[in-house]
Amino acid sequence: MPAQSETYAFVDIETTGLFHSQHAITEIAVWRVCDGHVVSRFQTLVNPGRNIPAPIRRLTGLTDLTVAQAPAFPEIAEKVYALLDGAVLVAHNAPFDISFLKAAFALRNLAFNPKRICTMRLARKLLPTIRSVSLPALCDHFRLHSSDFHRAAIDVEATYLLFDKLKNLPGATDIIKIQTSRHALQLPPAFGDQLLSDLPTAPGVYYFKGANGKPIYIGKAKNLKQRIASHFSGGDGERKKQHLLKWSQKLDYKVTLNELEALLLEDFEIRKCWPVLNAAQKSRVVNWTIHPYKNRDGQYRLALSNRRCSDTFGSFHTRSSAKDWLYRRLVESGIDTKVMGISWPDELVILPPRSDSESITRFLNEIELEFSQSVLIGIPAAGDFYQAVKIQNGRYLGFGAISAKELNAPNPKWVNFHAAPDTPAAWMVIRRMLDMDAVEVVDAGAVFVEEQLS
Repeated sequence: MPAQSETYAFVDIETTGLFHSQHAITEIAVWRVCDGHVVSRFQTLVNPGRNIPAPIRRLTGLTDLTVAQAPAFPEIAEKVYALLDGAVLVAHNAPFDISFLKAAFALRNLAFNPKRICTMRLARKLLPTIRSVSLPALCDHFRLHSSDFHRAAIDVEATYLLFDKLKNLPGATDIIKIQTSRHALQLPPAFGDQLLSDLPTAPGVYYFKGANGKPIYIGKAKNLKQRIASHFSGGDGERKKQHLLKWSQKLDYKVTLNELEALLLEDFEIRKCWPVLNAAQKSRVVNWTIHPYKNRDGQYRLALSNRRCSDTFGSFHTRSSAKDWLYRRLVESGIDTKVMGISWPDELVILPPRSDSESITRFLNEIELEFSQSVLIGIPAAGDFYQAVKIQNGRYLGFGAISAKELNAPNPKWVNFHAAPDTPAAWMVIRRMLDMDAVEVVDAGAVFVEEQLS
């Protein structure tokens, strides 16, 4: 019987093949053991969503027909995750089982990196002269009578009985301690042991702070508890992990309405605080604009500029996107692009192009008016509120929350509005908002917004 001071989860899975990136789970069994007693048993077939190869059918006896009516793994993921949560995972060839479970849980955005004991590796260390460390061979060695291996319920029981034998061998305690500590969470010394257990599972933004109280790293999360834990359990690069362990003195967080608000808040906070360990979003943002001017003959021309002046309009993150948008609008309006100083490949031809001053002036007035108007884009969030972003003169101005009754008001009242810089990260979120069925786009500038993002 396993040591009573630990909670264990004995696991066995059957799969369609050897590699988690190409194959899937067909059966799983879990025994949860607390204080030396089996407190929960779970076993089920799993529909892998693909054919079971003939060699696997011969090995396990499982066929496509056998698993056809079984649940897919996402349907049981939450239950299996709860059985494994907080326990030391014990399996025969544990890296194999964990690789499949980690990949399967990732489909439900569940981080998984448990402390583990591998009975195969444990046997190899404790029984150096044994010819085979396969589960059937070890059961024969210890006279643990079992049959029909390669079925999850049978193998998990055999693993449970085998571990009870192995842990009592000389030297087993030290090897088990090394195995379990290798993947244990290592938190910064300044953090209390209860820190992770007290964190919410909601989306939000988190702040690792240094000795001076300023953020050294800011991140966003769909699940704050899981994402923060991943920094100290192999979910991030080793270099960043060591810096966080050494420098972190405090952890703060803000819960957001949803993941999209977390993305916007993270981008805002990084550019405001400039944390030393954030690199990806700290590059200088260069926005391109459209600049109308008159040449020596008094004729209108257009130029693309990365310097903002009082008579420029629009905001684009690359010169090519600005040129592409402007060229398409000139084509739609029938304006001669070459006369306006904008050239493009020959396959896009305007027939017949117009170059008279009246048509050009009308075109410039139309797009200037379009850019000067405000756009408010909102998606339903918690309760009666919308998560919204504000755009004016073609530039992203910031984000916040607005009640449903204020959404279409001439001057809506915002809740927690954050004035934010116009960045590529913000426009990525706006793209996702516009793709949602429930999106609300208010005011006349919406045509520009959708075109810029197309």
